[in-house]
Amino acid sequence: MKCAVQGIPAPSVTWTKDSIPLLANERIQITSEPHTLVVHNATSEDTGMYGCTARNSNSYNTSEEKVIIESTIPIHPDCIDNPYFANCKLIVNGHYCRHQYYAQFCCRSCTLAGQIAYSHPNAL
Repeated sequence: MKCAVQGIPAPSVTWTKDSIPLLANERIQITSEPHTLVVHNATSEDTGMYGCTARNSNSYNTSEEKVIIESTIPIHPDCIDNPYFANCKLIVNGHYCRHQYYAQFCCRSCTLAGQIAYSHPNAL
């Protein structure tokens, strides 16, 4: 993503995802000239509202964009979620997918989130 900014004095730029500040790491690359944000090896967990805020001593401005990462992960037909036994959104958000109990009931959600690999019915 690119963030075009201008101003005097030159503004500083910060990036957010779902209103939470982003910091550069092994997956997130932030550059300042030009102001860009790159998320390497993006998964569906990276879906969200991304924002760029430019700020200087005179003012600030924010631009936000919804980013949706669609999975191209092949999922076995037997890999399904069973919401009767587990709230799969909470399981994924809490990173509990590697727990065998939750993985069996949230197979699809956990696989799409990249937290488990599921290739055949007996993989778990």
